[in-house]
Amino acid sequence: MRSTLIVFASLAVMACDTTLEAKDYSKTCSADADCVAVFIGAGCQVCGGCSNDAINVSSKAKYDADAKAVASACPPRLGPQPACAPCRQPSAVCSGGTCAPGP
Repeated sequence: MRSTLIVFASLAVMACDTTLEAKDYSKTCSADADCVAVFIGAGCQVCGGCSNDAINVSSKAKYDADAKAVASACPPRLGPQPACAPCRQPSAVCSGGTCAPGP
């Protein structure tokens, strides 16, 4: 019985995807104003979550909901936490019809 519970618990953890992927959001644009900077990657990093990509503003509500779900699926952080460098405030630009992080 105990081994069965361990297997189910392992499957439940694997089913909780905590990665935000660019392919899940629209990146098409015709102007810089169509784009917004977001974080794409593993959502449960101790130091991370700084904007590193850009998506179309029309996908921002879905992104925000997904980011909230990822954050709630991350395991609790125990013990002292490392000091993380502050995130820079990147811009988002439209480059060749695709949203991209700005300079």
